[in-house]
Amino acid sequence: MATQSSSGSTSSPSSSHRHHDIQDLINRFFVQLRQGCGVSTCSTSLCATARSRPSSPPLRSYTAVSARAMAVVLASSENALDRLCPNLPSHLPAILAAPQEKLDSKAIMQQLFNSESLRNIHSLEDTHTPRLVHERSLSGNSFLTVSCDDLVRLCDATCSLHLGSESDQHIITARNRTYTRLDSIFSDFTNLAQSFSDDPMNVRKDPETHRSATYSVRLHHALESVHALGEDASNIVFDSTWIALEPIFESPFDSRHKGPRTFQTISSDAKSSSVSDVVYRAIHTLTSFVPRAGWNTWYFAWSALIHGRAHGKQMDRRDSEYFSPCLPILDAFEQDTALRMAKRLVRAVGARTCLEETLSACSKGDAKPDPRLQVWQTNRRIRSSITDLLVQEEQNIRLASFKTIWRDELRHGGELVGTTSLIWLEWLRKCFLKEWDGSLRINRWSVAGSALELIEDLWNHKSQGQLDMPAKLFMTPAAFRILDVDKAAQDWLSYKSDVNSRHLLSFKFLFSTKRIIQLVRTSHHILMRRAYNEADATWHLRRRTMPEVNLQDVIYLDRRLRASQDHYLVLKINRHSILSDAFDQLWHREKRELLRPLRIRMGIDEGEIGHDLGGVQIEFFKLVCQEAFSPGYSFFTTDPQTRLSWFQPATLVPLYKYQLFGVLFALAIYNGITLPVSFPLVFYKKLLFQQFGETDLAEGWPSLNKSLQYLRTHQGSVEEDFARDYVYSFSANGLHLDVSMDDPWNGWSIWGKIKSGKGMTLGLMKVIRQYPDKHHPEFTSSRGENERAHARSDSEGLLEITNHLNSESQTRDVSQKAQEPDQSRFEWPGWKVMFVEPDEYSKPVTNENRHQYISSYAKWVLDWSIRPQFNAFAKGFYSVMNLRPLTLLNADQFRTLVEGHNHLDINALQRATTYSHYTETSPVICWFWEVVKAYPQEKQKQLLEFVTASSRVPVNGAESLTFVIERSDSDTNALPGSSTCFSTLRLPEYESKQILTAKLDIALEHSLGFGQA
Repeated sequence: MATQSSSGSTSSPSSSHRHHDIQDLINRFFVQLRQGCGVSTCSTSLCATARSRPSSPPLRSYTAVSARAMAVVLASSENALDRLCPNLPSHLPAILAAPQEKLDSKAIMQQLFNSESLRNIHSLEDTHTPRLVHERSLSGNSFLTVSCDDLVRLCDATCSLHLGSESDQHIITARNRTYTRLDSIFSDFTNLAQSFSDDPMNVRKDPETHRSATYSVRLHHALESVHALGEDASNIVFDSTWIALEPIFESPFDSRHKGPRTFQTISSDAKSSSVSDVVYRAIHTLTSFVPRAGWNTWYFAWSALIHGRAHGKQMDRRDSEYFSPCLPILDAFEQDTALRMAKRLVRAVGARTCLEETLSACSKGDAKPDPRLQVWQTNRRIRSSITDLLVQEEQNIRLASFKTIWRDELRHGGELVGTTSLIWLEWLRKCFLKEWDGSLRINRWSVAGSALELIEDLWNHKSQGQLDMPAKLFMTPAAFRILDVDKAAQDWLSYKSDVNSRHLLSFKFLFSTKRIIQLVRTSHHILMRRAYNEADATWHLRRRTMPEVNLQDVIYLDRRLRASQDHYLVLKINRHSILSDAFDQLWHREKRELLRPLRIRMGIDEGEIGHDLGGVQIEFFKLVCQEAFSPGYSFFTTDPQTRLSWFQPATLVPLYKYQLFGVLFALAIYNGITLPVSFPLVFYKKLLFQQFGETDLAEGWPSLNKSLQYLRTHQGSVEEDFARDYVYSFSANGLHLDVSMDDPWNGWSIWGKIKSGKGMTLGLMKVIRQYPDKHHPEFTSSRGENERAHARSDSEGLLEITNHLNSESQTRDVSQKAQEPDQSRFEWPGWKVMFVEPDEYSKPVTNENRHQYISSYAKWVLDWSIRPQFNAFAKGFYSVMNLRPLTLLNADQFRTLVEGHNHLDINALQRATTYSHYTETSPVICWFWEVVKAYPQEKQKQLLEFVTASSRVPVNGAESLTFVIERSDSDTNALPGSSTCFSTLRLPEYESKQILTAKLDIALEHSLGFGQA
């Protein structure tokens, strides 16, 4: 459509049809007020024809200026279409130039509406067919559907036209007709829902039926051809789609709505599918607008999009050649009409989700629900439908054999780039960053809240392996930069869930592991400050209320008020009884005491003098773990293959010791200490009350997992080839037991017990057979023996497993006959042992029950066999820890927080090192780092332990370590020393590199512990 200026020159098509819509609406009101519709029966009060009837009271006619002013006011009103005369023709009569009127020079409104720009508002191109807003909204019965191929042909034909001196007007007219048709397709909900379909005749009745593999590619290519027409076509499509999304906001039960009832015209079965189809097409309209690019270009684009800014540094010349092509990608995400439509789309999905949840809740709460609400219980939700379509599309790209070159362009290092899911993720991130006001509580139905929940859906499917999307692309550092970490952590501790809002920190994928752990530790510091301040307030209150008391009263009050007024949790530890001393001093401590800062006084009886500024705590927990994980203590058992530790099942260690060890474990995390432990990931899943299953066996029990998988996939007869009984077998306390696979705990959960404060229920172990364990007459590592006896690797095939089981059976029958039950030997903490008849509970493992057998066996290994010990540990753990901060972590992040990193980056440690009476360029320092860098990794970690009392690297890396090298005043023949209190290495000023090497090796080899070498 072209607009003609007063000089008669023809301009290019408008950048948006919205300008023409309002212009056409103003002209219609102008004609209505000045000339009327000409229909004698017209009853519109603002129409000149109705006003001119004799029955009407005499009214003053509008002048051109006053009619123009009134037309602008009416066109700007909310119910403008209701005031428009319905009898006006579709083609307006020519608006004649009015004679020059006398104007008041002091009237601002008359001068404004008589200006040249507003007089030219009546100048419309004659070749353009006016696009009437009210006609579009009232034409719900005329459908215009096209296929992807039709749209491509239409756009290709339009692109083939070139402006020339002879037929400019003809080409403009042809393009305007194309724009009008695009508007008709994209501005109507029904047209958009039924267009671009593999099933244009609606033959596929089942909405769950998958589309063909080429559908998404054809749709994307068709929409790319539209955007290839230029900015005008893109703006028309975005504005029209913005209008087509309006019905998604409508409630099907709103009787006040007078427009086309989309939810009534579409059948109930197809309703959900139609909405999801429209949203899916709108998503492709946005994603196809972003130019295609390779991995290197997307790398720089993601760097700017994720961080919300450009690199902020001078780039290398080689990098600039990749950054320049990414500028069109960044510009596409900032295009006004595209961003406006993206926000509208996200808000529509949020409104639809709100409607679905509201109606679903209504249908569940009523005794006799409205029959119209039943569809909301059966239909898929809009968000799940959208994500399912994206998952299906990506799976098609993975598996399809078509467009091989294009598919390979999307791959880099095994990851897809530039797919619909990834570009949709960037649009959602852009909507969130544009609309988020920085608040911590986010309305779920707003653009920002709905965008985050849509990103969360992509994250969940990515976590399940259904979407090939790198986790780093979900992170949004721009959101963390404007957060007040202390305020955010404090608000998270007091946050209560609400159906209409969510906390920003609940969207954990936005933040890196480093930032999440920073928030967790900040939460712990807040709780620690609260506990400290409460004790300090009590101490000052006592000083004010009882200023004058004798010494005996002071001692008495200090003893009675110790729990409430001590500022620190102080443990006095003897090196010869570390674990028992810790248990004795933690027994019956109140929770408010445990939440205060920890201070360790260790080795005082041995003559050690040190201040606990962190180093003593690190060494204390290192020694605690060494004693607790030693085989003689029978707390845990360590697998020789994986070096991972696990609870000792059915051990005779009292459960209260596991509870106290859980307290120690929590105190270390609460005070920011990295522990020298190695647990499988399932341990941290259980502590976070997350789901775990058979797949978790692979990390901690690889041989057992391999054998069970071999049993699962065996093609022959399981009963004949394996001859395995349907029992769980393990060794404990000098006995080898076969027990029933039934659940011994009746399904109760540890979290329910912790919240209610109730005691732990005894597990019912049904013993079928018992044999003496000749290899471990007193205590045994049940994991190691169990895997050796019943979970042999299948590396040598079925023959080895079968021979092993047969030999085991013969050994039992001949050499180790089953003993008579001795109930006194089964007084095990946490268990109630019952002997049952073998004929009742013993049955063979067959092809039919092997899957259930594997599932039950995994539950026994991971949960049921060690539940008394783990539950006691968890009870002690959560007597210190607040679960709310830990919910920010996933299991991997939790393990990193507890265990740190095993790899030491010596270059990062060098960058973090500070010097006292030395400089970086001192000869001794240069020699020192040359020697240390030549060490193997284990010896480098030994040096780290010598200085800091721990060989583990904290979660934030070696850069976060305190490592000081101080010049020692000792003789140059002395050995290097260390002070773990201050993480300081005392290094004499040696005369040569060879002497330094020899002295440092001796010090590391014969280091004695805290503060000594």
